[in-house]
Amino acid sequence: ALVCLLEATYVKIGTTGRGAALSMAQGRRGSPPALRGIYVYPVKSCRGFEAESWPVGRAGLHLDRRWAVACAQDGSILTQKRERRLATVETSAHGSRGVALNAPGMETLLLASTPSGEGVPEEDSARASGWFSRFLGRPCELVEAGGGGEGAKKGFSNQGGCLLVCEESVGRLLPAGEREEGVSLRSACLQFRPNLIVAGG
Repeated sequence: ALVCLLEATYVKIGTTGRGAALSMAQGRRGSPPALRGIYVYPVKSCRGFEAESWPVGRAGLHLDRRWAVACAQDGSILTQKRERRLATVETSAHGSRGVALNAPGMETLLLASTPSGEGVPEEDSARASGWFSRFLGRPCELVEAGGGGEGAKKGFSNQGGCLLVCEESVGRLLPAGEREEGVSLRSACLQFRPNLIVAGG
């Protein structure tokens, strides 16, 4: 239903080797609404990256919130509420199926998903766990969502497979003082860590 809404209102839908893909598009003739931004967050609570187009499936955007950092002692998922340094970990697309991670004082970490899109090989997962453990100064594990069939949970998103926010709605939430100070509407939208930012409609 979400893809149908987006196709009819905000975006153009293409195809890739992994199925459908969202692409940035201006509003169609007679339809002012438009998609303003596509954002992917491969690792929960780490920074995301913006894409001009990105594969999308039943579970949402490809690789979005696919991984999370867990405490090695009790298995609990670490978020920015518990570990603020996760907010300094930058992510970016690397090749057709990979993700690159960078953090202050750390070497670049590359994660490459398997050709089937089922995630990173076990040895890469262990290397990533060590990378996060060294950066955060505590024993950590990089854990992956997915598995168990088509209906299984495919990511670590709190609310659903895809989060959409509207610029006009977020603009109305900004206090008058911040609007007068010229606070960036895009920055305000990104506080919600959305996958899609739309305008109009």
